[in-house]
Amino acid sequence: LIAYGIDTKIIIVNSWQQAWYRIIDLDTPTEVGEYPLYDLYKDHGKIIFQLYAACLGCDFTEQKCGINGIGFKKFMTIASAVEGKLDAKSFSRAMWNNDSMQQIATQNGMKKEAELEAYLQGVVNVFCNTTIYDEHSNTISLTGVTKETATNKSKQHMEGSVHPKTLQPLSNDILGKMNKLDNAQL
Repeated sequence: LIAYGIDTKIIIVNSWQQAWYRIIDLDTPTEVGEYPLYDLYKDHGKIIFQLYAACLGCDFTEQKCGINGIGFKKFMTIASAVEGKLDAKSFSRAMWNNDSMQQIATQNGMKKEAELEAYLQGVVNVFCNTTIYDEHSNTISLTGVTKETATNKSKQHMEGSVHPKTLQPLSNDILGKMNKLDNAQL
């Protein structure tokens, strides 16, 4: 949610029964250096979390781990080396200009700096261009602008009665299994 820029405060619940949760508040004042990733967020905004997701893995990366070989420390080294505006282009340039980081990129199938930039920008675009449904099945941007008015297919998609990618009707077997799920256990 932070990478989408929706809110600056989220609560992550690990266990309702044990009241185990974390609060992430991006408006909290901290000393510089206390939380290096947070420092970069204060300098560059949500793009830092989008690039972090691209490098370390998220729902939108082909590999679960993102770019294999890039962990927190290497990500921070690259991001901190960027001077000026941080974006996919400047991040990929900083990574490509570091021999060991360039080697990691090539081991992940990116043979040119432009391929690395395209990969990073692809993940950033998902976060920036995401649309959601409103309560009437209209497709809207995260700022509330209507992109497409509701159709029967969008209503079925929102209800979960069609395949999320192909929009083909789900089989009775799949629908039966879905109806048996206890949402409280998910």
